Amino acid sequence: PAALIVTMGLCLAALAVSVAAGVGLSGQLPSPSASYVINSVLWVCLAEAVLCVIAVGLGSLTGSRAASLTVLIGWQLIGGRLLAMISFLGSVRDVIPNIALGALKPGHQLPDNNGLTMGAGAAVVILALWLLTWLAVGAWRTRTRDA
Repeated sequence: PAALIVTMGLCLAALAVSVAAGVGLSGQLPSPSASYVINSVLWVCLAEAVLCVIAVGLGSLTGSRAASLTVLIGWQLIGGRLLAMISFLGSVRDVIPNIALGALKPGHQLPDNNGLTMGAGAAVVILALWLLTWLAVGAWRTRTRDA
């Protein structure tokens, strides 16, 4: 819970600056609508919460924050995107968290989804499985480490 509180605090502060800049600096261009801003803020908070839970579970499993964060950053920036581009994997690529998060994103599709689309229900199920898996792994490792 502490990791989520810190992550959400920093995320909301950054989003406040971003929204203020988007509205305040729009000039002659149309400002984003309130519903789009709210949906985008909720989506970014969801994405950050998912990554935070995965990071905590992975950190608990490995016993090293630095190594687990390095692996997670590598997965997010390189591994997941490369797997999404391998077309012979077919619909198996839908289990990649970036693809599931992209299905829930408001506005235009993310460019790294490589044309993969899924329903919102499937995306929620996939993200829930990722969250539950890493919560269970982290809890198991924390419990067995203290024993």
